[in-house]
Amino acid sequence: MTQSDARKKRQKKIFTALLFPFIITAILFALAAFDLTHRLFLRSEDYFYSSRFYYRGIWYPTESRTALVAVTHQALQELGEFGIWPRSYHAEVIDRLVRADAKLIVFDIIFSTEKEHDEDLANAIKNARGRVILACEHLHQVMGKNAVVSTMELPLKMFTDAGAELGIVNLIGDDFGTINDYIPYIFSDRIYPTLGLKAALKYLNINTVPEDFLTQNNYLNFKNIRIPLNPGNGEIPINHMGPAGRIPTYSYEQILSEKGFNILLDKKVLKDKIIFIGATDPSLQDTYRTAYSTFYDGQETPGVEIHAQLAESILNRNFLRYSPRYTGAIIVFLCSLITSLLIFRFGPYRSALFASGFLVIFLIGGHLIFNYKSIIIPMFMPMLAVAVTYLVESVYFYLIEQKEKKIIRGYFQHYLTKSLVDELIKNPSLVKLGGEKRVMTALFSDIAGFTTISESMKVEELVILLNEYLSEMTGIVLAHEGLLDKYEGDAIMAEFGAPIQREDHALRGCLTAIEMQKKLVSLREKWIQEGKPEIYVRIGINTGEMVVGNMGSRERFDYTVIGDHVNLASRLEGANKQYQTSIMISEFTYEHVKNQVLARELDLIRVKGKKQAVKIYELICHLDDPLCIDKKKIIDEFHSGLHSYKNKNWTEAEKKFRNVLESDSNDGPSKIYLDRCRMFRMSPPPEDWDGIFSMKTK
Repeated sequence: MTQSDARKKRQKKIFTALLFPFIITAILFALAAFDLTHRLFLRSEDYFYSSRFYYRGIWYPTESRTALVAVTHQALQELGEFGIWPRSYHAEVIDRLVRADAKLIVFDIIFSTEKEHDEDLANAIKNARGRVILACEHLHQVMGKNAVVSTMELPLKMFTDAGAELGIVNLIGDDFGTINDYIPYIFSDRIYPTLGLKAALKYLNINTVPEDFLTQNNYLNFKNIRIPLNPGNGEIPINHMGPAGRIPTYSYEQILSEKGFNILLDKKVLKDKIIFIGATDPSLQDTYRTAYSTFYDGQETPGVEIHAQLAESILNRNFLRYSPRYTGAIIVFLCSLITSLLIFRFGPYRSALFASGFLVIFLIGGHLIFNYKSIIIPMFMPMLAVAVTYLVESVYFYLIEQKEKKIIRGYFQHYLTKSLVDELIKNPSLVKLGGEKRVMTALFSDIAGFTTISESMKVEELVILLNEYLSEMTGIVLAHEGLLDKYEGDAIMAEFGAPIQREDHALRGCLTAIEMQKKLVSLREKWIQEGKPEIYVRIGINTGEMVVGNMGSRERFDYTVIGDHVNLASRLEGANKQYQTSIMISEFTYEHVKNQVLARELDLIRVKGKKQAVKIYELICHLDDPLCIDKKKIIDEFHSGLHSYKNKNWTEAEKKFRNVLESDSNDGPSKIYLDRCRMFRMSPPPEDWDGIFSMKTK
């Protein structure tokens, strides 16, 4: 994989991270169009909607301007069944509330049928002089299979003639029966405001519905007041003050009781208030679920109190506002995008923590926006987008990761130990599959006289011998975490320090070479017993900056190294033949390992094709090896001879090299230098002789 390929891969990953949010947002909104998922989404959103009211708590008006006169359980016990109450009761309540100087008297009771004492009620309405608002209801009557007739259930004409105004009492819940929004008006023969809105308008001296009552930019516009609407249904979001019981409530029988009423009169608790009159006892079946019901054990709120709370909200200018509809899609997309970018930046596992944190922040943020700005933003769909994006992209990137692991395993399983391959799989960033420059150590090994050996053996026997040799040598390379680059016939090429960087790559290369030679000693004994030829191996090692990565054509490439330092390692392997040595290392490798291995300086050579001379060393053993003690004495004597040689003291040098040969008659370098000393003694080098030996062959 080239740098260009790596860049394209990253660009593809970024494109994927940006594309997924678009797809997921589109899918979620498409799912929301189906009835089943639509209801599921609404139910979940309703939960988060309710939670905002619960955690915000109760809000208190700066000036309470509403109160309830309620048909309570106590009132039913004292006054009898509600359906048989004479209308004189209601007339008496109106008269007393007028005496208490109530601002408005609003009935959540429909007087649409004639009853005894209707005249008394009409007179009370008339005497109230425009303070009374009566309830009416918008009805839908099904006529046949597809026909629906819309009608209005209105109070008796005698009551409106007496000066009563009208307000619609319809409360329509959402798909789950919860009253979150409030219908502002009903169109029939004319525009009918709903009860709470009508009461607030009349309190503000807006006695008629103006032309601009019609919505403008999701607002109802009145004199000095703009009421926000839900852009989804055109209704007023109800800013519930709390669960049932937030409006000051007085029982019906308390108003009718002279003693009880006088107490209220003295306290002036009804003065200048909008008095809503209606049923609060559950047996009268006029209670509804609200946003508080979910977290208050399903507690319902009487319809009359919902009207009163709506009026209180308007009079206190304490409104809720839905974010514009288009912002829902934007929020969903942004939540998905942020999650996607987190996964792109940190990966599936680490991003789980960040995504969870983002969910918490979003949840808290949604509640804070509601608490302090009274703005309702969608919460379930964005949070679902976070979860879906995380799951989908995690699975996607997991599959991509598995594919990459498979590629890495395919690249390296034959060149590295299983533990190193596993390390690469766990940390793919450790390897750059594109080319890069890196300081590494290269090792080349070759069998001495392999051509002669191959000619003396049958092909089948040669293959068996070669496979055994390569298997043993490869095992040693891998044991030292080397990268088996390639086999070239009997030759082995290996590198240390890639694909996983190791600071001690030079030492690993040297220890590999030492162990290879030791292993060959035991293998030769075995092969002699089997009647097979002995194998001797030459090894060259060099350390330096190399280019490592995948190289080759689009169809075929290998993970390998190239560069001058790689070539030098190969030349050193061949130079062993000149000096009759087994392991040769360069001065660059020696600088990395001189405190850990025993090596003797051999020469200063100039390899074929290069002008720069390189100091070379024979690698002897690791300093921990007990044999190094005896070897060191011989090496010191050799170095003494080499020093004399460099100073052109040929006689002294010859003496030292002969001393070495007395200890080890097979020491090749000493033999080489004895020959050179004789040659220079007979034919001295020029005055500017630099001691460099130029290699004529590779």
